[in-house]
Amino acid sequence: MRLCMACIVSMLAVSALGSQAGCRSGAPASRLLHFLGLSKKPVVIALLVEPGVLNPFAPHEKLRKAMSETISRPVRLDLCLPIQLEPNLTLGFYDFAFVTPGCYAAMKDRERFRIVAASADRAGRLARSALLVVSAGSEITRADELRGKMVAFGPSGDARTHQAGLILLREHGLKKTDLSLSLLPVPGSLKHFATMRDIAQSVSNGSSDAGGV
Repeated sequence: MRLCMACIVSMLAVSALGSQAGCRSGAPASRLLHFLGLSKKPVVIALLVEPGVLNPFAPHEKLRKAMSETISRPVRLDLCLPIQLEPNLTLGFYDFAFVTPGCYAAMKDRERFRIVAASADRAGRLARSALLVVSAGSEITRADELRGKMVAFGPSGDARTHQAGLILLREHGLKKTDLSLSLLPVPGSLKHFATMRDIAQSVSNGSSDAGGV
């Protein structure tokens, strides 16, 4: 599964191909009990640190408990910084990782890490639709025609839509620098909007040639 403008997944579980199971140095007691044969080796799942989240473990506790019961082994969630994720998966300090599609898309060597599960919403859907839109009177009919055009990105805080838009451009031979870039707030930056409505309005009134919604 990969991110594109037509398929945005809410949460992925990834695993390093061929990595060996292991545990981080943050749980010496677990390692000691396993070494002494008093407990089974825990499955360690990396949980990326998210700014502003006071208790990152709570949303995943039911899943952790269900996994532990299913495989009859202890399952431990381990907080992790993005910079630690790829090397620790590769070295086997983590068996799996819970990551957002935006984080997965930003991984330097993501082809080495297998997507083994994707979360579903309450309607049972693994993905939700997203679109690259242009105004009704636009002559743009293909993504590769966006070279030199102003493209609206956003909404604020939605890394999924943002990364999906960048991947769509890349798949059609375009880089960020091929677009018409904004001077504010930083010269050469992408044009961002706070909400989907703002993006659609910018495309509709002609201040942006296209936008991801």
